[in-house]
Amino acid sequence: MSLFIIGILLTFGFIFIYNSLISRRNKSRQCFSSIQTYQQKRADLIPNLVNTVKAFMSHEKELLTQLTELRSEINNKNLPEAQQIENTALLSIMTKSLILKAEAYPNLKSSESFLKLQSTLEDIEDQISASRRAYNSAVTIYNTSLEIFPYNLIAKIFSFKQKSLFVSEPIHQENLSIYNEFKKAN
Repeated sequence: MSLFIIGILLTFGFIFIYNSLISRRNKSRQCFSSIQTYQQKRADLIPNLVNTVKAFMSHEKELLTQLTELRSEINNKNLPEAQQIENTALLSIMTKSLILKAEAYPNLKSSESFLKLQSTLEDIEDQISASRRAYNSAVTIYNTSLEIFPYNLIAKIFSFKQKSLFVSEPIHQENLSIYNEFKKAN
């Protein structure tokens, strides 16, 4: 009788742990999806921003071209999650660089259309940043579950895989800090 009870308890424990792993993996996917939603908003905004800025910044054509190409690449849903994370970080840096360079054009800075686009872009960047934090939190919880006992045993049996955190490269952080300092000065 006691072996039967132990068997039932182990079965329920196994089911509970398996379902917890599934739930945590799905939470990280949901958070990543949220990042993708905000990326899409930003991607939809970029052509308007580029067109507004083009007239004023003809010699910044390379940056505008790279920005447009990266935007198109990000819209490719077949990219691996890690590549999407890297591209998102790069697009953030490039759009902030575009805004920073645009600040040097007084006529553009005073353009109502540009100011509205800039404000919208900054809002979306803040939302992406918040989504990245939520994603990293969910991924940390999920990854930790894959490493702790007894979750790690069940994770190994069902081939659960670690997920990558969203981490900005040091050069990206440096560019962002320059951008933020410039923004504070204006």
